[in-house]
Amino acid sequence: MTSVTAATVAPIPVERIPLYHWRPGTRLLAVGSRDGVGFTPNPEADARTFLRPVDAPLLRATGAKLGCQGLLAWWNTPALVPDGLDLLAEVGGPLVIATNGHGDDLGRWLDRAEALVLLTTAVPGPWDARILEQGQHVEVVIGLEDGAVLPDLPWERAAALHLAARRAAEADHLDAWCDEARDRLAGVVPVYDHHHQHTDCPCGERLVWRHAGRSRPDALEAGACRACGRPLPGVWAAG
Repeated sequence: MTSVTAATVAPIPVERIPLYHWRPGTRLLAVGSRDGVGFTPNPEADARTFLRPVDAPLLRATGAKLGCQGLLAWWNTPALVPDGLDLLAEVGGPLVIATNGHGDDLGRWLDRAEALVLLTTAVPGPWDARILEQGQHVEVVIGLEDGAVLPDLPWERAAALHLAARRAAEADHLDAWCDEARDRLAGVVPVYDHHHQHTDCPCGERLVWRHAGRSRPDALEAGACRACGRPLPGVWAAG
């Protein structure tokens, strides 16, 4: 295997990736780029960043020391680092891939990753639809921008949709964009944004409480609402 390098090897709670419907409370060892995955490919993301060589023994020891229960592929465009994905698979344990849907080598990972976090925009990546159709558990982060429409993707296949500004400088308009997206996707998929972090049942019960990267199941019991019995799609066994 080619030598694998990473700018980041650090623990991260799944809620911060974000994954809201997959193993709440789990901590993953993030391995990849300094700033993680981006909405668009940037092969030079870490060109002027210190990169450390990483191997399976190092990652196993680090993950155990930091209390991590799995691994997160956190390169700017993981499909452009196939050796990195091979390394994480070699380490073993639950594997989560955060991706912008670009790259030529992503197909063979769709059934090997327990969860995928897909970053997309008004112009979806070439793998976006296939990721949603074939991924075991997929949550989507869509980068909104002025005048942009939601891409035509099979949203009903997503476990959750997270709304964010594509560029930090445009975050002042995020409330209006989120309202528009929520109107379009009402009843199709659970939608979260900076004002809506908790998961509530239609009956009014709070199923999962979240704040600052932490979560706490409230009325959620065995994957369903304790009050009305309505199931909540997701993977709810904690890591």
